[in-house]
Amino acid sequence: MHNSSSVYINDRDGDLTTDFENWLEKLAVHDSPSRYLHNKGGEGNGETHLRKQIMGRE
Repeated sequence: MHNSSSVYINDRDGDLTTDFENWLEKLAVHDSPSRYLHNKGGEGNGETHLRKQIMGRE
């Protein structure tokens, strides 16, 4: 299968990283694969595609 990822560069701060993770989880929930049409094709990474678009590319 394919991989989807994004890299962000910001302050090295554990709390900031946790804030990003919590924010992304609210926007694109990881533990509900059935909500993403993309996952019906056999891949289970619909939320990662959405998260990548939010975080952009750096």
